[in-house]
Amino acid sequence: MKQIKRLKISAIIIEAVAIVILGIFVVRAMTSIYSFDVNGFRAPTFNEEGKYTITSEAFNIPKGDGRIVINYSSDKPLKAYLEAEVWNQTYLPEDEFNLSPRLNEVTYDYIVRHGIDDVKLVLESEEPVNIVIEGAHFTDNNYEIRRCIVYFILITIICFILFIKAESIYSKRSNILLGIVVVFLASLPLFVQGLEGHFGQDIEFHLLRIDNIANDLREFNIPSRIGTVWLDGYGYPSSLYYGDIILYPAAVLRLMGFPVIWAFKLFMIGINALTAFLGYITFKTIFDNSKIALLCSFAYVASTYRMFDIYIRGAIGESMALVFLPVVLLGVYLVYTDKKGKGILYNSTIFALGMTGLVCTHVMSTEMTAVALVIFGLINFKKTFTKRVILSYIITVVETIVLSLYFIVPFADVNLHQMVTINYLAEGTRVIQHEGMDIAQFFSFFQNVFRELDYKSFTGKAVAPSILLMTVLVIAIIMWIRGKAKRELKIASVMSLICIVLSTNIFPWDLLSKTWIGNMLAQVQFPWRYLGLGTLFMSLLLGYVITQIDTKAYKSRLKLAFLILGIVGVSLFTSNYIDDAKLVNYMDTASMDADNVGIYEYILGGTDWNNLDGNVITNNIGSLDIQRHGSSIHMDVVTESDASIVLPVQNYYGYLAKDSDGNVLTISNADNNNMRLELPANWTGSVDISVGYWHWTLALIISLIGFVAVILYFVIKAKREKDE
Repeated sequence: MKQIKRLKISAIIIEAVAIVILGIFVVRAMTSIYSFDVNGFRAPTFNEEGKYTITSEAFNIPKGDGRIVINYSSDKPLKAYLEAEVWNQTYLPEDEFNLSPRLNEVTYDYIVRHGIDDVKLVLESEEPVNIVIEGAHFTDNNYEIRRCIVYFILITIICFILFIKAESIYSKRSNILLGIVVVFLASLPLFVQGLEGHFGQDIEFHLLRIDNIANDLREFNIPSRIGTVWLDGYGYPSSLYYGDIILYPAAVLRLMGFPVIWAFKLFMIGINALTAFLGYITFKTIFDNSKIALLCSFAYVASTYRMFDIYIRGAIGESMALVFLPVVLLGVYLVYTDKKGKGILYNSTIFALGMTGLVCTHVMSTEMTAVALVIFGLINFKKTFTKRVILSYIITVVETIVLSLYFIVPFADVNLHQMVTINYLAEGTRVIQHEGMDIAQFFSFFQNVFRELDYKSFTGKAVAPSILLMTVLVIAIIMWIRGKAKRELKIASVMSLICIVLSTNIFPWDLLSKTWIGNMLAQVQFPWRYLGLGTLFMSLLLGYVITQIDTKAYKSRLKLAFLILGIVGVSLFTSNYIDDAKLVNYMDTASMDADNVGIYEYILGGTDWNNLDGNVITNNIGSLDIQRHGSSIHMDVVTESDASIVLPVQNYYGYLAKDSDGNVLTISNADNNNMRLELPANWTGSVDISVGYWHWTLALIISLIGFVAVILYFVIKAKREKDE
């Protein structure tokens, strides 16, 4: 066909044009090499805002990617930024970066959009400061070349798929274009300059998670366990408590020269696409209708609650879990129906992949999903308590454990061996009922999602699933009352209503929390988190409403009405975002607050995090050279007599110290839970400190073998089916 031939030719042309354009950018970057020092800092003065400022002499800065390295010592925190004449300021980096008194060097990567003369480096403090600036060095970092490599790889992959699968793409062009529109609509807030950084509680924390992973990847510490970007090197074991495997693509983008905000936005567009795709596959399997599947996927990925989670709350962990909920739904559907007739192992493996995604991204979502599975199993008890379904559940549990073992083993290990802040919170009674939503909020479709309520701030930030999904639920209930609802619609309605009730302040959470199991369930912190599951059930319900409408004319009108309601919901949310979001534009790690660790959930019990000064304390040490490589530490040591070293590192469970002969050294707690090493007298050698034990590595190997086995299983099964 001519159209297919044109598609292949277009792929070749796009690839050729990309090579030329990206080649020009690479050559320009390679020829714009510079390196210079900035001196002549003036004495501190007051600016118009009453802040102490230290300003450098003027210098010229070329267009492109560059790096600032400042060596200093200070007794107070400072912020730094580049300053130019007003008409040139828009070409400079849009954020400032931090100089911590716990450190002596800061590195900041920036992008200048146009060469500028008479630029000044400004250091600013809220209070009088004693600072010695030993040097400020500017150099290019050639990150533009790395980014061009990424662009080239992505464009090449797209063009290769267009060329090889031209016939299939052309035949499905309508669905592909609609899918792209769905992802675009769900990603609209990402096309605003910056990110919402005021109302959201967690966005900076998750950006730091990405940078911590990148920091360890750079030093080949894989997987990342204890992030040392946090607390200026003292570390924070987020990865041991909070699965982060899905964040690795964003960390790779950071290594390839993307500013943190660019890496995050590209990553989130990918997450939206993956969520929409997995939703589409799930709903297509259930309804055997691509248009209904697209509409259900749109309802899910662009639901107001999910978009609120990502763009305002910055709850990226929960958002990652929402990627895998459709896979869990697909697994459950196949287990109970065996619709594709592919057998127990196939169905259970799909189920296990979804559950593994939950376990390895967000433990709380796993807990809530387990609750939903128990309820669903009891509702369908006649099918649940059959040999086939019970065996499927057993296989699912075993496969989930194997695939998640790399995370489960360290997670269980640290929970058994160390007490952190969250352990004390879990031991107390969780009172969360007042955090639940008011019933009226579910129908407040036109509320400003940025409003704040003084007496109930968290509830004030929760929103209804969406105008589309609540309309679907109302229609489903009407169909049920009129006797036009089949069993599938009824079950989806019940599950949706259960999630809604659990998310409200009328559900007796406080009464249940007085029991052991009730208090465990209350660890979700906020009842409205059940709306994540609720949006999935209501998206499923949308499909059942359409398929169970009697006449074809009504179905067509209903699809159009649902599509319009979905677009209206997205438009309202995006309008609020553009009007009220307080935008930040983080470019690099130094832009962010290294002390942003939430409510210090995983800080060691008894640590005074306000009293971490960054000092190395030695006793009877002749010489000491310390080199940090992400979460690993190498030290060359000479002792005079029985000696000790106290490092500015929190002594989390998981650190392992060995000397140059391979002997394991004892690590103990110093003051404020810092790490102490004891060394013998008159000893010369090296010490290497790393994170992870042999059984953690074994668990990782087992999980990797499990994933390879799953991939081989699907490949072999697909080949056999093709041969048949």
